Amino acid sequence: MGKPGDGTSSVPPLDSERDHSNVGGGTNPQPPLCPEGIPIPGIGAEARKAAREESVTAALEVRVNVDLAKRNAELETKFSLVCEALCVLSELRLEGFNLRDHAIAEHGEEDLDEWYDAEDEGAPFFTEAFLYNLLGKEDARTVLAAVREIQRALGLSERAFV
Repeated sequence: MGKPGDGTSSVPPLDSERDHSNVGGGTNPQPPLCPEGIPIPGIGAEARKAAREESVTAALEVRVNVDLAKRNAELETKFSLVCEALCVLSELRLEGFNLRDHAIAEHGEEDLDEWYDAEDEGAPFFTEAFLYNLLGKEDARTVLAAVREIQRALGLSERAFV
């Protein structure tokens, strides 16, 4: 058994050992290459072009899928951060803020019962109990509706928060 490329071996010669003098014509032209570089005897120009286009399309699809996966990971991280921030806001209590003093300053002592309920003093910020005393009923409802809309958009349970 001879060495590859010397004509006595049954093993085909390596591409680097082949005689390329007749490429493009002659009696023994090189077989066409598919996009991966593997010779495919008998494949025509149209088939090679189609194979190249399929290869390019597949490469683009892989690149797009990788880019989408990266973007999805970024969005999941941001979603998680927004949910976490909303949880923190729902539990936020304003230390040092006295609802009674605020009601007296805004509405006077004579209307204190209308604007202040002592049971609401330790309530979290984004609750009816706190915001009604701080902002009044209508403004508090507007703020709470916006917070609830954010919760719905994020797919979070309203009971878990406000």
